[in-house]
Amino acid sequence: MIKLCLCGDIMIGRSFNATFKNYPHFNIWGNATNILKKADFVIANLETTITDHKKIYQKIFNFRLSPNYMRTLQESNITHLNLANNHILDYQIQGALDTIHHLDQLGISYTGIFGQNIKTHIVKNIKITVISYADHEKAWKKYINFIDLTKKNIDILELVKQIKKETDILIFSIHYGPNYVDHLSEQTRYFFHQLLDYGVDIVHGHSAHHILPVEIVGNKYIFYSMGDFIDDYTVSEKYRNDLGFIAELHADRSGVKSLQIYPTKITIKFDYYTLFPQTNLLEKNNPEYEMVIRKIEK
Repeated sequence: MIKLCLCGDIMIGRSFNATFKNYPHFNIWGNATNILKKADFVIANLETTITDHKKIYQKIFNFRLSPNYMRTLQESNITHLNLANNHILDYQIQGALDTIHHLDQLGISYTGIFGQNIKTHIVKNIKITVISYADHEKAWKKYINFIDLTKKNIDILELVKQIKKETDILIFSIHYGPNYVDHLSEQTRYFFHQLLDYGVDIVHGHSAHHILPVEIVGNKYIFYSMGDFIDDYTVSEKYRNDLGFIAELHADRSGVKSLQIYPTKITIKFDYYTLFPQTNLLEKNNPEYEMVIRKIEK
């Protein structure tokens, strides 16, 4: 039996550079590491580049973490990162190349960029395979593993079927949809259920910046959105992007056996002209703990 932990968006560009420059040992992960460091495998979505390259792709927001501070990712015990998202090319192709170079240095694997879309890990003799997709930016489809969720995507379903024949646990990590959503399209829901039918064990969804419900189908799971695991965003009182969760799944070679949810909250303190974002586990007696559970079960 192994423990797999899934987290949402890791958005450690922008103000995090000043945080780490002024306070190099600041722990952005808080006590969430109490869970992550006990896991055999940890996956999340990295929504930033790791580069010193300065030339940007023209868009509203561009995210960049200096390589000087990249070791903060190791402190969270992350095994694998999805890079198929709408920020991996924020600093053009060079920024993305720098990012994967630095992840290689850290020993953290990745999928979703430059044709590196499928990765298998062997953990305690159990094969875990991750396949990554994103439905935006469409202009980047030459570089990221792009999916159009308005189509039937039979080719992807058939690929999933073939991959499942060679692995024990198949994770489909997907960055999709708009920010701050009230409803999911029925077409997207249907496709995600098709993924389960064709062999996916876990749909690891992210991008909305807030929690969306979790569906359990037998011993398979659809995480429509896990929320932001760490960010420096202003909090939306309606969508509560400061709330997220760690999904701890227990699995063996026959599939996932159980799920444990650990609600989390991002707090941002400000002192000496520096932001201090940090993720921590919510206590069960905290009303926000129940708010997370309600969002998951909605």
